Amino acid sequence: MRVALIAAIVTQIAVTCLVLVLRKPPTVVHAQTTIPVSLTIPLTVQQTVAAPSVVAPPPSTTKQACPPLRTDAPRAKALHPPQDVNRVFASRTNAGWIAAWDEEHVLVSTDAGVTFSRVLDGPGKVNDVTFDCFGNVIALRDRQLGIREGTREHWQHVPGMRRDDENDHAVLVGGGPDVVVIGVADDSWLARLGVSPDRGSTWWYRDLVGSWESANAEGYQASDGAIHLALTTADCMSDPVFWFRIRDGKVESEDLGSIGTVAVEGDRIYMFPAAPPMWKRFGETEWHSGSKRGEKLMRGSVDAAGRVWSIAETKDGEAAWAVVAD
Repeated sequence: MRVALIAAIVTQIAVTCLVLVLRKPPTVVHAQTTIPVSLTIPLTVQQTVAAPSVVAPPPSTTKQACPPLRTDAPRAKALHPPQDVNRVFASRTNAGWIAAWDEEHVLVSTDAGVTFSRVLDGPGKVNDVTFDCFGNVIALRDRQLGIREGTREHWQHVPGMRRDDENDHAVLVGGGPDVVVIGVADDSWLARLGVSPDRGSTWWYRDLVGSWESANAEGYQASDGAIHLALTTADCMSDPVFWFRIRDGKVESEDLGSIGTVAVEGDRIYMFPAAPPMWKRFGETEWHSGSKRGEKLMRGSVDAAGRVWSIAETKDGEAAWAVVAD
């Protein structure tokens, strides 16, 4: 009996020891340390060009003020540039700034036509030239934008606008503190207005009208940043003209119908097929007859001194440009 009891106790002790040996002890974390590991993994990143941002433009009060209007200029019946040209543009804010060009070269005068300098050379056909109110020369060559500030020139593509098709035309709107371009939107056939307040570094946009199939735009930017613009569109039956006023990004428009050649000056639009030219103000329904200013605009580009600059042929049949003095 005693032997059996002792054997049972020994057996129980052995079983207990075996269980303790086989049992997995718990894992106790005394401290945790994070070791930084740097891995270099080659990646191929595909850049995506974002669509133009339709953001609100900076308020007019933040713009750099334009210099005062300059109207003094020498009077002359005719002036001739150092080479033939076929287009001419006179600044509306400074009578000393004149630009003349052909498809290859841009000539600029800052002394009312007395002397000229060739600027903004580059590849591509010259499409348009203008001035901002600070005297910076702005040019388009095959939809590449060139800006000359003093003696410094730089070129760039205007983002958000087409540039590959020969029909993807573009024009400039000068006179104010900004760089203003109208081109064909890169995602449609809309006429897209692009405005840069910092010489091309940043842009804001507005899509204005469809079926803009010809580079026909007339207008200017005022010193307060407001843009006054007339675009001639095209459809199968007519060529309607749309008149726009854009201020702080807000767009107002009028459909004027097929009225032919127009010019925008001040608060008026002038219609030239009529003789004398007809004019009206934005929002008016009736056209008014007769205007000396309209007659000047019909003959060419009018500078700040009231002179009319236009293209004429010389006696030998070559193109030249002339100043018509008042």
